[in-house]
Amino acid sequence: MHRSKRVRTQTIHDPDTRALNQLRAGYVAFGAPQLQFGDGEETTRVKLHYDLPNGTSNAIVGDSGNGHGHAELDALYQFWVDICGRDYATFTGSTMALACLDKPCCVHCSSILGHFGILAFPGTHKYTAPAGISYAIPPELRTLLTRHVPGTSDTVWGYFGAARL
Repeated sequence: MHRSKRVRTQTIHDPDTRALNQLRAGYVAFGAPQLQFGDGEETTRVKLHYDLPNGTSNAIVGDSGNGHGHAELDALYQFWVDICGRDYATFTGSTMALACLDKPCCVHCSSILGHFGILAFPGTHKYTAPAGISYAIPPELRTLLTRHVPGTSDTVWGYFGAARL
């Protein structure tokens, strides 16, 4: 008896396919102009400007060496934990703009910024390449993304770092 080999096809229900779809959707949503290259550096510093619903305005500096991933995620993590106090209404009611002037934002950070509706500060750019050999979203931000982006799960965001455009 001859058995045929079955080839696994990806569907919209596969976590890796859903992660790729989320990567594309968020990247498009982040309004920074696109560059075709990065600078090759793995470290950078960004500034996340914000206006809270209560009228308070300020900015947070994000760094790539603070244990929260890329500088963009570090600033976002600080905003969520330290400024919003993990209050979802404060987070979603705030207006944010990211300034990353030293280098363009990688595809993954750009996508996350786009999903959260964060604006691009003038002079900020994005590019389609991943930055570094791996990419991980801090657990608290994965939970926040799962809450914020309908139809996603922690599993999807776990696969997200491996997705490429």
